[in-house]
Amino acid sequence: MADLLIFFPSFAKFSNVLYGWKETRPWLVEIQAFVDHSALENPRRVAVEADQNRLSMLLAILHRHDALQIKVQEVFANVVVSVKVEKSA
Repeated sequence: MADLLIFFPSFAKFSNVLYGWKETRPWLVEIQAFVDHSALENPRRVAVEADQNRLSMLLAILHRHDALQIKVQEVFANVVVSVKVEKSA
C-alpha cells in the first residue's frame, strides 16, 4: 500500500505542515523557513533537522528558475517531525 501524503498550508506564511501515513502510523512534518536580507558578504544558510546539502540544492534550483533571488538573503530552515524518520536503506 502506498503512503498517503496530504499538504496543509498553515496560517503562518513561513510554515507548512505535511500529514502522512507510514505503514499504519500517522505522522506530521512541519517545515519552517525564513528568508531575510543580509548585511553580510556571505549570507548564512542554516538548516536544523534537515540536510544542509539538500537545502543548498533547493535554493540553487529556485534561484536558477528565477523563483527566488537569494544572493544577498539569509535562509533559515527547520523541520519538525512527530516521529523520528530514519532511512531504511
